[in-house]
Amino acid sequence: MNENKKKSIDNLVNELKSKYNVNSLEGLRQLAKERGIYVIESDEVIIPCASLKNGQKYILLKKDSLIKKFIFGHEIGHHLLDHIRNSKLDEEIEADYFGEQLLSKREPSLGLYVIDALYTIMKNPFLSIGCTFFPFFYKENNLNIIKKL
Repeated sequence: MNENKKKSIDNLVNELKSKYNVNSLEGLRQLAKERGIYVIESDEVIIPCASLKNGQKYILLKKDSLIKKFIFGHEIGHHLLDHIRNSKLDEEIEADYFGEQLLSKREPSLGLYVIDALYTIMKNPFLSIGCTFFPFFYKENNLNIIKKL
């Protein structure tokens, strides 16, 4: 990521920090709501994501997650940085940076990601494996969660 992009993200994050209590889940929910992003927190979410369906912005989060605040900040970053149409490695790096700056914390360690993933697999093993190995299941699962609204 180049310095101009970092500076742009830093400016956006500073603006958001001045308006919202980004250190709490409630503050992140308020930020999302005021930016037109509908947040779904569900046990059915296997892989958290930012999504756009029929012009409506969504963030799908696992209801119980050890790294929920970071993932939430990361997914907000995808929406505010206009990453929804494409999924590229540099966009993931930018969203990680956004999440780190927003929460004033480094990205969670790989160990926390692994523990969080294992917990999800134990709660819903068949859907977890399907979503992990077959991208169609992951997208279909997310669409089904959105449709239930």
